[in-house]
Amino acid sequence: MDNTPDNPKPRPRLPPWLRVPFRGGRPRAEVRGLLKSLDLHTVCQSADCPNLCECWARRTATFMILGDVCTRNCRFCAVAHGKPAPPDPEEPAHVAEAAARLDLRFVVVTSVTRDDLPDGGAAHFAATVRAVRARLPDAGIEVLTPDFGAREADIRTVIDTHPTVFNHNIETCARLSLLVRPQADYARSLRTLATAARLAAEAEGKGHGVMGVEQELRGTGAEAVERPGAVQSGGTGSVPLAPERDAPTTLREGQSNTPVGAPHAPGGRGACHGVASARSQVTQIKSGLMLGMGETPAEVRAVFADLRAAGVQSLTVGQYLPPSRQHWPVERYVTPAEFADWGEIARREFGFEHVVSAPLVRSSYMADQAAAAAAAAAGALPPHPHQRGPVPSGHPE
Repeated sequence: MDNTPDNPKPRPRLPPWLRVPFRGGRPRAEVRGLLKSLDLHTVCQSADCPNLCECWARRTATFMILGDVCTRNCRFCAVAHGKPAPPDPEEPAHVAEAAARLDLRFVVVTSVTRDDLPDGGAAHFAATVRAVRARLPDAGIEVLTPDFGAREADIRTVIDTHPTVFNHNIETCARLSLLVRPQADYARSLRTLATAARLAAEAEGKGHGVMGVEQELRGTGAEAVERPGAVQSGGTGSVPLAPERDAPTTLREGQSNTPVGAPHAPGGRGACHGVASARSQVTQIKSGLMLGMGETPAEVRAVFADLRAAGVQSLTVGQYLPPSRQHWPVERYVTPAEFADWGEIARREFGFEHVVSAPLVRSSYMADQAAAAAAAAAGALPPHPHQRGPVPSGHPE
């Protein structure tokens, strides 16, 4: 029978590798207090992220701008939906203040989807990036954006601020996207990523070869599934891939819930925790998807191929965990070994420069280390010996 909220199968028992110990204490309370004092939201809270305790214990947070009410209602997401309030013009400055007071060296900025705004919130993203950079000029900045309707002008508004990473999550395969993201569109997400990749390459003064992909993806998500070149079952190579750079890096995960092995960059050179400043490298293009929603192995490969054809360099793959019984039910829990295998497939068969694939991985989890590893894989930065030692207690990461 179909596994949907209206006709669910019995929920699988949560396996031990997904059981996260609670970590509270003073750092978590301090971060919560700081965010509350500045009237800021974090995706950590709004999306019920399983890594909240770990990240807040390290005094890190992913800032969610443009409010905490989304205009869309994806069936896997815990964020509230409805009619959001107008954007707060002081919010960019508040994010920058919080990042500075937390002494962050890598800042992740995401948002709810704001289809009610003419530019989808692009100008607000740009203002936030500029405000953070003014306070923390050497900090790396990742933007995790909605699709902006795949409008080039709005994507350009964000890319022109030269974030370290431009991230937009594809979330799932084309077939399931129609069911779990009814107000979004698989092909539109690919167009957003392809446009961002082209604009980032143009900003660096290089061609990228994704224009044809953008033109192919002008139709609906269903048309994208049927278009020539899409991988539908097994095998690879029918979708043209972006050129593979030397020494791609995959973060593998064994029995631990934490991916390891991300290199850090040396201090100086405008680097921040292993990530070159905006003035020293081109914006990396990143996306992520969840497993365990009912996708097939062939569909996962098809997503990998489509993302690479769109110019995506960095990939995150994690386990889908339904926020409640009213959300899309989990089909199965993917094992740590399977996640490690998918990471290797993404890197070796599809040419992603950097992959983080593990059960508890989320797109902004350890984003600083992911950006550093991708930069090192691209030849921008060498690995740093710090990766072989633990981060001192209380040190922001």
